[in-house]
Amino acid sequence: MKQRYSRRIAPLLFIFALLITGCDGDSGSTGERLLQSVTQNDFDQCEFLGRYNDQVCDSNCPLPDPDCDSGDIRNIDGEGPTMCAALRGNGDRIPAHFAALARIVENHGLLSGVAGGSSAAFTALLLESVQKNASVQCQHCSASEKGERAALLLKSMFGYIETISASEDFLAAQSYAALLNEIQQSGNAQELAAGSPQASGNLLVLLNSERFRSLVNPEVFQLLRQSPNADFHAADIYKGIQLAAAFDPSDSNSLVRPGLLNIDGLAEQIGRAADFYVEADLDKFLTACSDQSVGKAWTDITAANTQAGNCGSLFMAPLTQYLQRKTRSSQLNQPVGEFMHTLIPTSVIEGQSVSLWKDAYAAYKQATPITPQYSFNDVRFGYIGASRDLQTILENKNDYRDEKSRRFRSYQGATWREALRYSPAEPGLSRALELTDGRVSAGGWNDLHPVLALKNMGCDKVIYVTRQGRESGFARGVSRLLGSQPSDESALYDLSNSESGFSRSLEAADGILCTNWDQQERLNFPAFFNDAYNAPFQTSDPYLQLATYASTTAHLGLPGCTAGVF
Repeated sequence: MKQRYSRRIAPLLFIFALLITGCDGDSGSTGERLLQSVTQNDFDQCEFLGRYNDQVCDSNCPLPDPDCDSGDIRNIDGEGPTMCAALRGNGDRIPAHFAALARIVENHGLLSGVAGGSSAAFTALLLESVQKNASVQCQHCSASEKGERAALLLKSMFGYIETISASEDFLAAQSYAALLNEIQQSGNAQELAAGSPQASGNLLVLLNSERFRSLVNPEVFQLLRQSPNADFHAADIYKGIQLAAAFDPSDSNSLVRPGLLNIDGLAEQIGRAADFYVEADLDKFLTACSDQSVGKAWTDITAANTQAGNCGSLFMAPLTQYLQRKTRSSQLNQPVGEFMHTLIPTSVIEGQSVSLWKDAYAAYKQATPITPQYSFNDVRFGYIGASRDLQTILENKNDYRDEKSRRFRSYQGATWREALRYSPAEPGLSRALELTDGRVSAGGWNDLHPVLALKNMGCDKVIYVTRQGRESGFARGVSRLLGSQPSDESALYDLSNSESGFSRSLEAADGILCTNWDQQERLNFPAFFNDAYNAPFQTSDPYLQLATYASTTAHLGLPGCTAGVF
C-alpha cells in the first residue's frame, strides 16, 4: 500500500519541484535537491513521462522497458536490452573466454544468448551452467548483483582448472605436447615417420600406457589393431599428431584420419565442470565474496577474508566435496538452447561431397588413401540450437546477404553431448563425423564471428569476444581442403572486402572486446586473465558506453576488431 501511494503522489511532487526550480534564482539548489529526494523515494520518471510505451528503448529506466525487448528472445535477468555474446574459438586459450565473459556480465548483467563453435562450444556450456546456478538466479538479487555473482563464478574457473589439473589433463594441447615429447625422447620419431614395424608397435604401447590411455580416441586403437597396414597408419597418425600440435589442417588425410584426442572424454570433463556450477551450493561463497570481487583477478579474490571466512576456502569446500563424485555428467544430456538462447556452429558437408568423403574414408581405412575433389558449394554453415531460435534466424529479418548467412543450415533438437561431439571435432583433432541425418560434420571452424546469427535471432546487443588479427590460417586451410576457391575465401574472410562475412560481422557487432590472446604464453592463466579482462573495448553504442571498461573507444583501429581495418 505504501508503494502505491508513493507512485501516485510522486508525479505531483515532481511538478512542484519543477515549479520551484523555475522560480528560484538558484536553480541548482532547492529544486535539484527536491528532485533527487523524489527520485530516491521510488518515483519512476520513465513511467511519468511515458517512456515505457514510446517505441524507444530506454535502458536507464528503473524498470525493464518493453521497447528494449525484440520479442524474439527471453531476457534472462529481466532488465534492459537483451545482451548476447559471440565467441571466437581459441583452442587451448579457452581461459581467456572466462575472463572476457566475467568482465561483460560484471558490467552488463546476465547474458540472454551466446554463440560459439569449436572450443567456444565448451565455453558456451560453462556460461550457461554458471547462469543456471540457483545462487546466481536468486530471487532477492538485483540484476547487477546477479551479474557480479556470475562474474565471480566465471573467474573461479581458473581455480577449478588449477585444482583438477593435478590429476587430469584438462587441456587438449597438454596431451599432444606431452605425447610428442615422449615420442621424441624415446627415439621412435624417425622410425615412425619411416613406417617402421617396430616403431608402430612401440606407438601402440605408448598410447595404451596408463598416462595416455584415457585421453586417446578409442578409434585410434581400433585402427592400429585392425589395419591391413599398421605401419602406414602408425606413421600417418604420428604425422597427424604433429600437424594438430601446430594447428595445421593442410594434409589431405585430415578429414579421414581419426584424431588422437578422445573428444568425447574431454566433453565429459567439461560436462562434469558444468554439473558443478549448476548443482553446487555456492550461496555462502557468492554472498560473502561477490561484492568485493568486482575488478579483481582470481588470485586476489582467493586471498580475501570475510566474516564468513576466506574466499578461497569458501570456494574450495564445495568443489572438494563435488570432485569426490564419479558420476557421468547430467548437463550434457540437456538440449542446447533450453535454458538460454544458444547457437553452436559446425560445418556441414552435403550433396555429392558426402559420397566423396565416404569413399575417401573407406580407402583410408584400407591404407590406400585418395584425395577427392570436394565442391565447396556442398559446404554449409550449420548451427545447433533450439528450433524456435533457428526458425527465427532462417527468417533473416535483417536481410543479411553475406556468404555466411547464405550458407546457413539448422540442426535442431541436439543435446550438449552431441554439440560437443561435433563442433570441437575439427580436422587435425578429429576426422569428419557422420551426422544422424546422413550429412557430415567437419567441426566448428566455419563461423568464428557468429554476430550475424545472434542479431537475426533477436539479440538487442551483441558483444563479440575476439582477438586482434586477420582470419586464422586454420579456418582458411580447412575451407581449402573442402574445395574453396579464392573468391570463396574473399567472401567469407577477407577484411579488405567490406561485404565479406567477417567484415559484416564486425560492422554489426554492438561492442567488440578485442583481446590479444594469441600473444600470451600457453597455460599462463594470469596472463590470459590480465589480457582478456582488461582488453580494450570498442563500441559506439550509448548503452554499452555506460559500462566502466578500462579502455573504451569508438574506434580501435585494429584488424580483426575494427571494420574496414586490415
